[in-house]
Amino acid sequence: MRFLLAAALLALTACKQPSQPVQADNSHASTPLALPTKVKDIPAGISIQGKLLQALRWQDKSGDNLLLLSQAEGDFQPSKDGSDDVRDAHVYAAHYLLSADKPRRLWLLQDGVEQCMFDVAAEFDLAAIHVADLDGDGVMETIVAYRQICTSDVSPYNYKLILHAGKAKYGLRGTDRFGVTWRDADTGQLSGTPLLADCSRSSQQALLNSKKTGGFDELPLPGCYADEKDFAGALPAFLSAMRQQWHSLMQQQEVEWRKNL
Repeated sequence: MRFLLAAALLALTACKQPSQPVQADNSHASTPLALPTKVKDIPAGISIQGKLLQALRWQDKSGDNLLLLSQAEGDFQPSKDGSDDVRDAHVYAAHYLLSADKPRRLWLLQDGVEQCMFDVAAEFDLAAIHVADLDGDGVMETIVAYRQICTSDVSPYNYKLILHAGKAKYGLRGTDRFGVTWRDADTGQLSGTPLLADCSRSSQQALLNSKKTGGFDELPLPGCYADEKDFAGALPAFLSAMRQQWHSLMQQQEVEWRKNL
């Protein structure tokens, strides 16, 4: 079928690989499909919302899997009350199990920002997209991350790192490192909120109490998440992997941001 032909083009296309701080089970490797992937190459029965951004396909104990990520950003339109021009931005992710009959959607994630009169964004962090058999049961778990914001200044984005294990969903939700470090125009020294290696509430509160947060006075602090409540009933391996992934991504963001200062 046409989808399989598209996958075969992988050998001819150099794709940027997402970083993978979580150790994957190499017996079930995901394959990034060559992009831009044409919608006509997606199996019948699957609809794409917005612009297709990333497609991953892999085989595991559950069968033939397909993960699709897409984004959509609208033009300025009058607000609901007609007082201002506003825009929306959305992200969509969907996991399908493919079969000879028809694709079956395992889960759908959709989120975004609506009615924003300032700079708006909702976008996936491709460095975070990852699949791995974290619990060793032969079925891959998926990790996706995205950022979103509605602001008129340089501010950290709301950041969400989401793990799906089958239909179960677990997440770490906080803010990223965008705009939290700056260089003093007179001295040339870097200032800002330190990046914590421990996002526990006690660690964040201790930094907040120190008055060395660069003007940020609410939790979660930039580069940290609010809590780990989603993982109360999850396997320990899931939380361990997500902590590792979160801190690795924040460290990468810190390095990238400082390069531009």
